[in-house]
Amino acid sequence: RYIAYLVVVMVLYLFSQSLKATQEESVARKSIYVVVGVVTVQFSLGVITIMLAVPVALGVLHQIGAFFLFASMLYFKHALVKH
Repeated sequence: RYIAYLVVVMVLYLFSQSLKATQEESVARKSIYVVVGVVTVQFSLGVITIMLAVPVALGVLHQIGAFFLFASMLYFKHALVKH
């Protein structure tokens, strides 16, 4: 659970830094919005999963969310390097 808090804090930090550093309509700015959205959904799924005593369906959704969070972070990194 503490790793989840750390991930949320780090994504919010990246978000605040990217707002300062990137241009108005750049790919990097758009990609950080995707990351923030995915981390919000992932964190919410994690909290709901724990509160409901880990139903299998929510556990699987949480694992799928982890994949999408990883993919969105790769997309953000690629956007930063490319532009």
